[in-house]
Amino acid sequence: MSENTMIGKIAKAALEVGGKLGVDKRNNEQKYDYISADKILSICGQALFTQGIVVIPAIVKSEQITVDRGNGKYRYDCQVDFQITVTDGTIPIVSEWRGMGSDYTVPDKALYKAITSGHKYFLMKLLCIGAGNEDGEHDDEPQPAPVKLPPASVKDPSTMTRPYSPEVLKQKIASFVSIFEKSGEKPTAGQRSIVPVNIEQCFAPNPDAENIRHSVTKYLTGKVSTNDFTDAEILAFRKWLNVQKDSGGAWLPDPMAEKEANLVWRAANVEAGQGDLFE
Repeated sequence: MSENTMIGKIAKAALEVGGKLGVDKRNNEQKYDYISADKILSICGQALFTQGIVVIPAIVKSEQITVDRGNGKYRYDCQVDFQITVTDGTIPIVSEWRGMGSDYTVPDKALYKAITSGHKYFLMKLLCIGAGNEDGEHDDEPQPAPVKLPPASVKDPSTMTRPYSPEVLKQKIASFVSIFEKSGEKPTAGQRSIVPVNIEQCFAPNPDAENIRHSVTKYLTGKVSTNDFTDAEILAFRKWLNVQKDSGGAWLPDPMAEKEANLVWRAANVEAGQGDLFE
């Protein structure tokens, strides 16, 4: 492979970056380290510039939706489609790419996050950067025990109206589990596989929906992965989510379940010692 070709220059940039990037940020909720966008853009950009290569991201389309979280609070989700050109001034390489971002304060921030994440992950994949890739697969250093909130007063879930508070929902899920354990009913393989998808639908199109699902299931059952759920727990979550077909033909969780899932996510962040991230 000639070092003077585009591919050769990209390979040299990747080799130069190799030893310079290490994690510099930590997600305290999910207990994993990652490399910040600032560091990626700075070091990767310099390595490519040294080889005479420029990366030009152009936005070709953006879409934004507002999710009503109840009580006058909203989540803003944005998706940005890019056409990214990598060139050394000769033959350009043009790629289609996508970035996604969410924010709980103003729509503008969701757009900026989508742009930043799209640019960041394109550079990471272009230069084969695997460390701190935010996939949660790397070992983490021990962390202090999370700060526990005072337990809420126990109330009879059957007397509560929806959306349930996180503590009441936990009781409700437990009561469903007890019912299905006594009945001996078994979920099908398809029902078991679709439950994690349905949970993540409550947070769509947040690109971190899988990690959010893990924090929600841990809060409600003590189990991070639905792979560890018993048959009764799978059926309990199906009953709670109550997935139905909407007017457009899409199968979606009950709107009340979506609100409750987001309330649980919020409570899980507080329990993890991060405070209320959504205020």
